Amino acid sequence: MTIKITHLDVRAKVSENDSYGGPVPYAIINCTWKFLPSEEEHDVQIKEMAIAEAESYRRILTLDDPLKYEKWIATECDFSLEKNYDGWSRGWTHNDLVWTYLEKFDTFHFREWIAWTTATKAILNELFYYKSTGEFMDLYRCTPDSVVLHHIRALSTYWD
Repeated sequence: MTIKITHLDVRAKVSENDSYGGPVPYAIINCTWKFLPSEEEHDVQIKEMAIAEAESYRRILTLDDPLKYEKWIATECDFSLEKNYDGWSRGWTHNDLVWTYLEKFDTFHFREWIAWTTATKAILNELFYYKSTGEFMDLYRCTPDSVVLHHIRALSTYWD
């Protein structure tokens, strides 16, 4: 499965002059993409992970006592994890959303105000090239769909 970027829009702007040293360049990114249909297990899993990142709450593993767990994993379990630890359970935590999933259209949407830097420009160049050709200019060690998602996650860290 590959990701098809259906829309990628970048609006570069400059903030108004402020008291912290002048105008600051930034960009507003709007990007939508879809996963092309596939039956391969890896492709289904990567889409499910992307959907999970778009949910407001995330299910996590919780431990009753981290020190007790460390002692258990080092001695009783001997790092094999064949025995179950009796002090763990599941909980929910708020998820810091990177993108949203529009279920009706089976589409993902990313919108962010980011710093307009050399790094963000390089990432956006890669995404624009991928959108037009379906491949990347550079060689990566993972699948193209993983690279697209990593690039979008990276852009979200440059928020303005």
